[in-house]
Amino acid sequence: MPKLYFNMLVLLPIIPYYIGSKGEMLMYQNPFFQANPPLQPQQVLQVNGKTSVEQLKLAPNSSLLAMDTTAPIVWLCKTDSIGAIQAIAYDITPHVEKPPVDVNALEERLIAIESLLMEKKNGKSNATISKPKGEQPGGND
Repeated sequence: MPKLYFNMLVLLPIIPYYIGSKGEMLMYQNPFFQANPPLQPQQVLQVNGKTSVEQLKLAPNSSLLAMDTTAPIVWLCKTDSIGAIQAIAYDITPHVEKPPVDVNALEERLIAIESLLMEKKNGKSNATISKPKGEQPGGND
């Protein structure tokens, strides 16, 4: 057990350190337990239009994002070295998942294209390519 030395003015133990094998400084023991402070609640900053954004008070050379409650807009607010705010609006839209790819439909289309190419190769030129389901006949391609 290492020796503990006491500071005579406040009677607190002075904890000796030692250098580990990799050069790091290690403490023998910390008698003062330091708990983490409680977490503060976090919120998204919400504003009501451009006038609310321009009234925000920010420190110089700062930036923040603010969500507009009146339109699907996110404001990027920046301040310069004297604290003048510059607000840039970005449009946002809800995320829509793409439908999964239907492998069977792709395989059927590939087989149809291969058969058309084989017919043209064999000299039959009256084969026509059918349009996919979503396209209108006579559309511009």
